[in-house]
Amino acid sequence: MVTSVLEFYQDPVAGSLSGVVKTLFDVSTSASPLTACAERCLEERACGAFEFQQINVTFFCLWSVTDGTEGVSEQNGVSLYRKNIEETKFLYETQALSGIDYTPVISGTLRIPAGQNTSAAMVNILDDLLPERDEVFMMNLLSVRVVDSNPLPINRPTIGPQGTTEITIESNDDANGIWSIYSNSPNAVSDSSVRVQEREGLSVSEELVIERRGGTIGDVSVSWRVSQSTATPAVDYTASGGTVNFGPGETRQVINIGIKDDDVPEDDEMLVIEIYNPTGGSVLSNQNNVTVVILANDNVAGVLGFVQLSHIVSEGQAFNVTVERTLPAKGTVYVDWELSGSNGYLPGLSFLDTNGSLYFKR
Repeated sequence: MVTSVLEFYQDPVAGSLSGVVKTLFDVSTSASPLTACAERCLEERACGAFEFQQINVTFFCLWSVTDGTEGVSEQNGVSLYRKNIEETKFLYETQALSGIDYTPVISGTLRIPAGQNTSAAMVNILDDLLPERDEVFMMNLLSVRVVDSNPLPINRPTIGPQGTTEITIESNDDANGIWSIYSNSPNAVSDSSVRVQEREGLSVSEELVIERRGGTIGDVSVSWRVSQSTATPAVDYTASGGTVNFGPGETRQVINIGIKDDDVPEDDEMLVIEIYNPTGGSVLSNQNNVTVVILANDNVAGVLGFVQLSHIVSEGQAFNVTVERTLPAKGTVYVDWELSGSNGYLPGLSFLDTNGSLYFKR
């Protein structure tokens, strides 16, 4: 909680800013000239720093537009106060500005006819594209008078205790951020899909970006998890899920999905990483999940071989020699075969067909 207006400023330094235009504030009538000087600088967004000096009973308050890089020259009795950007950020985010957030009306007059007990002043709230917190401005009743008669003082209208009303413009334009998750890998098919190839004997780390778009006001968080998967956790991938926390102004963090190598022939497998449970006023976008496809590997089309490595048959007998294909048997394949002799035996003398092809469907 702020207890002093000076908490919106950095610690003072001795000296005066060099090479900048300065504007004089009159704080001579204030009971606390230093506080009044600090308050006037806060009222001016353009004011980046103020200088305060007392000479005898005279006080000098000068404010400057500054980016914080100007040099400081020595000057006796002058204290330089620079605004603390982080401390003033929230203050300005919650302040409604005339001409930007509402129609610039300085004052006006309401006419209330005799016998009527209400009248309304129209204030137009403007729409902008800036992500903003709740913003507040005040409307005050200044004076009241009767215009068609001259009643006695006791009968004249007065302004009661409800002479000030506070108007709050609700936060809008996704002030706290809109969450999305995507892959910026060169292997990404789109923002929401990426293909990953296992690497022999190694684990591959696939980076996914969780991004906060729109406004970046306040502390927010969003959680992530594996929502769907045809792959096996801890065998094919590591992704434990978790929560990422963002501070004010923070827009991007990276999470890592580990893709593990195994010796099991497998078809394409997939897992879906989703973000959920946004906090702090932030919301999810439609881009709230990414599909990670682990491409088929490890002889996924199959390893082929004879089921039985030797056979004993009789002359004149027809028999089948079975060839086996290991799973997942991706794709349609042909395998060629041929008979060959042993110890001088010539298959062509005993068999009609000495070669051919076998056909395996997917």
